Amino acid sequence: MVKQKFNGDVDLERSQLLPREKLLALGPNKLTDEELVAILLRTGTRNKHVVSLASEVLISIGGIQNLIKIQYSQLSKIKGMKQAKCTTLLAVHELLRRIVSPFPGEKIKLSSSDRIVRWLNLEIGFEEQELFRVLFLSNQNNLIHYLDLFKGTADKSLVHPRDVFREAVRCNASRIVLVHNHPGGSLSASEADLEVTRALIEVGMMMGIEVVDHIIVTSTNSVSLRHLHPVLFEE
Repeated sequence: MVKQKFNGDVDLERSQLLPREKLLALGPNKLTDEELVAILLRTGTRNKHVVSLASEVLISIGGIQNLIKIQYSQLSKIKGMKQAKCTTLLAVHELLRRIVSPFPGEKIKLSSSDRIVRWLNLEIGFEEQELFRVLFLSNQNNLIHYLDLFKGTADKSLVHPRDVFREAVRCNASRIVLVHNHPGGSLSASEADLEVTRALIEVGMMMGIEVVDHIIVTSTNSVSLRHLHPVLFEE
């Protein structure tokens, strides 16, 4: 049987299905990560088959899960990854973010399986620094908008109630949800996390604006401080 050989990286028998043909014949769930990325890249190089190039990309970035946090500068260093291929992969990340992003007026449901939490996982879960975000809600839990206050380590000196509640008053929010990520992947709340939450709850009570929850997110998971520390929200 005749084989096609590409620089020793991939041997493809002509009877085998290439990624596009395999997707059409068997469905996208039957493709490997490398084959799916190969379809996005479309072509390889003169000496490297597209599946080999896709494999090299995934090895370089540390796996398919990191595809949503890659930078152009990182991709462009890979031999064979020209502008068109790099921008295609970056566009995939942005499409994923937009698919799960909430729209103004959307009713917020904060269960771990909800699209809002998936959006937070995708958008800030991969940040290498802590990012503190506030979701501003109506009294019926409809999202008015959100605001990123800072990047850094969450503590009382950086998360000032004045900044949070000034924005809440400006947009006529009745309730707020606090969110921040843990870059290390831990879902444990630090003492600083609890202090910030407690301080904002106290000011919110005085202003008649409820702090509904404080959610800690990673790239794949989340935890609710209301569930972990219910007494904190009942004080």
